[in-house]
Amino acid sequence: MQQHDQAEWDSLCDKLHIIRRPRIKSNSNSAEITFLTTKPVETDSLVVVFWNLNGLRARWKADRSQLRKMVEHCEPHIVVLTEVRSDLEGILKLSGFTDWLLKHKFYYSYFLWTGEKTKIGEGGVAIFSHIKPIHVQYGLGNDVFDKRVMTAIYEDFVLVGTYNPQGGFDEKSLQFKQDWERQLVKFFEKNKQSVEWHKVFDMGRRF
Repeated sequence: MQQHDQAEWDSLCDKLHIIRRPRIKSNSNSAEITFLTTKPVETDSLVVVFWNLNGLRARWKADRSQLRKMVEHCEPHIVVLTEVRSDLEGILKLSGFTDWLLKHKFYYSYFLWTGEKTKIGEGGVAIFSHIKPIHVQYGLGNDVFDKRVMTAIYEDFVLVGTYNPQGGFDEKSLQFKQDWERQLVKFFEKNKQSVEWHKVFDMGRRF
């Protein structure tokens, strides 16, 4: 199909609220899974849920999936997940996952992970949304922290999901945390809209 024909078809489906198979776009360390729809979200208020997932694949494959149970119970319009620990390849191997996104009206889903193959099990952020963001930004524009931040800019607010680094156990980790905090402050200073910040602090384990 030629490009202009595809655009006309997409426009027609959009007007009719037709949802087709998911569109998947990705690069080295981020991806989006979207369904074509413009059906408005009818709600008086938005329900936003944040969860440090500690592994999307592990939570999804559990016999009694807490993720699915939480979504069914809370019926959120937006879900922010941190410590996703998977790239797109791993996510697409999850049985029934894209069907689940569609079932719960998460028409716009975004994923971020470290671009280094040896560190895919670290960090990662995901946002599932009923509402299409105006723009999604991955990272802070700093390669060191890119796997820890995702920002979804909506019409009335800016949603920021962060997986904050641990720090303070030694000089190196303290410096890393301080650098992170400085970069994050600079980012917030640039965003003058109402910012909804969802975060988790990695406290590490001490025995």
